[in-house]
Amino acid sequence: MSWGTPTDAPRPCVPSLRRWRMTIIGVLPGSRAEYLRIMRDLTAHGAHGIVLGCTEISLLVSTDDLPGVALYDTTALHVDKAVRLALGIESLPTATRPRWPFTS
Repeated sequence: MSWGTPTDAPRPCVPSLRRWRMTIIGVLPGSRAEYLRIMRDLTAHGAHGIVLGCTEISLLVSTDDLPGVALYDTTALHVDKAVRLALGIESLPTATRPRWPFTS
């Protein structure tokens, strides 16, 4: 398994799109188109899945936009885990003490 991020060219536009187009003036078609362009570029370079690491990205794109590509919506994943913990369906893993080189 390998990891990838957008190339240097699209990366600067992503925070700009989030900050200005979504939080100040709302979702614009250009924002959605730019995110889809970046995601399609990633899949064209071999990405099989994309982490939607900011809450607002899932407002712009869906699995219908990128068939065959796994989209990992971190907001949904965190909410699901929080509900499972709150209902007692799951519990947090027990922390283990680090060994070498942190302890003697």
